[in-house]
Amino acid sequence: MLTQLLWDRRGGSITEFAITAPLLFLMALGAGDFARVTVEAAQMEGAANAGATWDYRTVKDAVDYQGIQNAVLTDAIDVSNVSATAERLCDCPDAPGAWVSCTQSTCSGYGVPRVYVRARATKTFSTLGRYPGVPSRIPLSAGGYMRVQ
Repeated sequence: MLTQLLWDRRGGSITEFAITAPLLFLMALGAGDFARVTVEAAQMEGAANAGATWDYRTVKDAVDYQGIQNAVLTDAIDVSNVSATAERLCDCPDAPGAWVSCTQSTCSGYGVPRVYVRARATKTFSTLGRYPGVPSRIPLSAGGYMRVQ
């Protein structure tokens, strides 16, 4: 009788399930949030690139900030609460990435500065749950550049 009681395992699997089910549910929820933030970041990157390439053929179009912002927001239609910004930047070939005034008349040894359009998409991502060591609100930002001239 005593040996039968020691070897009786009925209910053991239910106990194991009751212990592990919340952990498995939390892991699935975390994986879902990770997938959501990855997809939204990729969609925002595409939207920023679409804004930067929106009608970029002339310098006149590079100052149509409202049109660029609308292109970003139109492309990010599946992402909620996105804000868009656009700006025109200029640099000289002898110092790429060092932004200069776009009204500057000449660059030494080159002439007029090169003109770029930058579009940015930003939002704050909120997770579905609270996880230890992970913030519940994550700022997302994506940007795209396109040389106009």
